[in-house]
Amino acid sequence: MGPLIRGLPPADLRCVLLSLPVRLSARAITAWLLALLLVPSAWFVGRNADLPRFGDFHDDGIYYVCAKSLAMGQYRIESLPGAPPQTKYPPLYPLLLSLAWRMDPSFPQNLGIAAWITWLALPALLALLAVYYPRMGFSAGRSRLLLVLVALNPYIVLFSTRLLSELWFTAALIGVLLLVERGARRGAAPAWVLGAGLLGGAAYLTRTAGIVLLLSAPAYLWLRRERAKAAWFAAAMLPAIGGWAAWVRLHRTPTADPALIYYLDYVRYQFYNVNLQNLPVVVWRNLDEVVWGLGSLVLPKIIGSAVLKVFTYVIAAAMASGVIRMLRAGRAIHYSMFAAISILMLAVWHYPPNERFVLPLSALAFAGLLTEMEYLAGAIRQAIRESKDRGSRVAAAVMAGCAIVASAGCAGLQAYVGLSMMPRSAAEQRFERLEYRATYAWIRNSLAGDAVVIADNDPVLYLYTGRRSICRPVPPYMWYAEDRAGPIGLYRELGGYAREHNAGYLFHSSRDGLRDLDEKTMRQVDRAIRANPDFLPIHQQRNSTVYRINPASSAPPARVDSAFR
Repeated sequence: MGPLIRGLPPADLRCVLLSLPVRLSARAITAWLLALLLVPSAWFVGRNADLPRFGDFHDDGIYYVCAKSLAMGQYRIESLPGAPPQTKYPPLYPLLLSLAWRMDPSFPQNLGIAAWITWLALPALLALLAVYYPRMGFSAGRSRLLLVLVALNPYIVLFSTRLLSELWFTAALIGVLLLVERGARRGAAPAWVLGAGLLGGAAYLTRTAGIVLLLSAPAYLWLRRERAKAAWFAAAMLPAIGGWAAWVRLHRTPTADPALIYYLDYVRYQFYNVNLQNLPVVVWRNLDEVVWGLGSLVLPKIIGSAVLKVFTYVIAAAMASGVIRMLRAGRAIHYSMFAAISILMLAVWHYPPNERFVLPLSALAFAGLLTEMEYLAGAIRQAIRESKDRGSRVAAAVMAGCAIVASAGCAGLQAYVGLSMMPRSAAEQRFERLEYRATYAWIRNSLAGDAVVIADNDPVLYLYTGRRSICRPVPPYMWYAEDRAGPIGLYRELGGYAREHNAGYLFHSSRDGLRDLDEKTMRQVDRAIRANPDFLPIHQQRNSTVYRINPASSAPPARVDSAFR
């Protein structure tokens, strides 16, 4: 660099020397900001490294069971009767979690290691967004504001402390967007899109939702007239997709049991729950959940208020409007294409897409919201300064006041959730887990090693007791049909279901579990279980009971596989 500087004219040399400290200072400011923004989530992980809400999503328990299997050189759902090979969740995130089992094979002590492994996705995501937001056309100040919105969002903090794949997938997604954008430049080496394709494959092996990148990235490159690079991207990503497809085909468990299909096969469970008859309802309700979920990233969903839901719709509409403005300016085109295809896929999916499912779109949603708020602020400022009509100026001032109050309310609610609700919920759940752990200890010491238990939180029961377990899945089509009697019927016939899966015991909690049921239905299910003559209580704590299931009853299991068409 010395010869280059010596060769510059004095005027240009002064410009370089004057701009260098500014550039270094801007980078330093961003680096310090990133470090500060990681403090709240790191503090929360440190305080809750025992993961008191571990297993609440069910998926997190399955991931950790599979991580244990990978640490032993296999990829099976060890918690299920028969320990079938895992053919539903691709292996990359469980492989990452398997590091916790390799470092410390003792459960639940190794949950702390797993918690920090998941949290590491957040600094990776923020570092990538610190590069990506300026590429989207945001100034340094606006990029830092967006980083604040992402890092301090209670849902982001929450998912940085759960053993779920969303944050690692989102970080991989932003990395793919950056590499594709760099590779789309005229004259850029194909290595950029090859790297993007390989990272896209890793994203797919983290969450199968990454399949959208196989559509969005080549389409974006094609629009940029980089057709050869579109082919290079697809060629680099396809081996990961093909490899996982080959594993699934070679290790598929032949079954027509809807419960096992729930555990093992995304595609068949999709057709089990969604068909031509209920597709309009599924699309309508899923789009409602997508909009509600996006708006709830800003206005957290803490109570079932219709008024608050309307406000979340307004927020989501502002996000969409801002993204459209960015598109018109030629910004965030690839991310917007990915988001549009993802939303179309979520619209027909067999599970309501809540905040967890829209989390990979959050960085774009926040950018769209900021863009729309800036546009609104400019329109209000112009109306107040330039309008000659007094009524128009007053209306603009009122609108500005409403926007300020709404923004402050959202920020206050997020602070309340992050600083009060989440720590309190973790403390309450930690207390509840003491009871469950006592029951788990009784199961481990009292039931035979080959005993099979029906339990809603089956992977967690297995990890604590070593006893194989299976839950009673409630098919989502019942939720779409608003069939409240269906789940109750399933649990009334739970004895037959248990015998169908060679289960001799039932673990039931009247306080926890049954994730997909509302409180009223849960109470009815609880009564149905207590009144079942097939179930003999053999161990009881305050809120949880272990039942022995009568093996002699002839009651048939509930059949819900009529949805196969």
